[in-house]
Amino acid sequence: MELKRLSDLNLWLWKQIISMYLNDPLTHCYLIYDLIYNLKQTDLYLLINERSLISYLLIWRGPGGVGIHVWNYVEELLDPLKDTLSIIRLPSVIQLYGDSGLSELTSLLKELSLNYEVKTFKDMVVDEVTFKPFKGETVKRLNVREHLRQFLEIKLAQGRRIEREDVVNILKRYRYYGILKDGKLVSIVCSYLSLPEVWIVGDVFTLPEYRGRGYAKAVTSAVTKDCITSGAKAVLHVRSDNIPAIKVYEKLGYKAFRERPWIFINPRTA
Repeated sequence: MELKRLSDLNLWLWKQIISMYLNDPLTHCYLIYDLIYNLKQTDLYLLINERSLISYLLIWRGPGGVGIHVWNYVEELLDPLKDTLSIIRLPSVIQLYGDSGLSELTSLLKELSLNYEVKTFKDMVVDEVTFKPFKGETVKRLNVREHLRQFLEIKLAQGRRIEREDVVNILKRYRYYGILKDGKLVSIVCSYLSLPEVWIVGDVFTLPEYRGRGYAKAVTSAVTKDCITSGAKAVLHVRSDNIPAIKVYEKLGYKAFRERPWIFINPRTA
């Protein structure tokens, strides 16, 4: 077996990645998306043999954190992961795919004296057959010209202080939807990854004083409808113990298709 880096990507490796994605887009959508749209912010380590791709470590460095995906963990990925974690100064999340690696990765985090928390998430999916649209409040597609100020305000209420310039980029790049009441943005959702085969739905948030009114269901239905109309499947990640949210998504036709661990790592303070 041989460990390859992103700089080693050749036609044969690219064909392997494409084939793997097309066979299982719900698992490998982050890999293909980052290679196409986030190449400058992405590192990739691929373990291969003579005939196939066996495992990979995908690292995406965003302005507010680092996203790490470990597919089919093997020991050869531990050193590059250790190098990455040793210099991280931002909040990070490791998503694990496969039946192994959790104990090895938590041992590594302890060795590096990093604070971390393991949480279990369900991956849920809906398609044109199972989708059950919800006709509730009017949901708008958000844009920079009309909704910049309200978006900044709801993000602050969410606990995220974002620079104005970053919000402009976010609203231009991602598909955000929201419900407005009396000029205030009270509920949001987005698709932060959109490919022909799959969209990832996330950042579902409703202001506390407006909860219990079906707003989260309405905004999630709106983004899901656009996804289904495009011909893709919609996927979202939800904590396994978030029963109220799971029930909302199930009413829209989402079904859990797997459960896996996420590791949340706190940034270094020194």
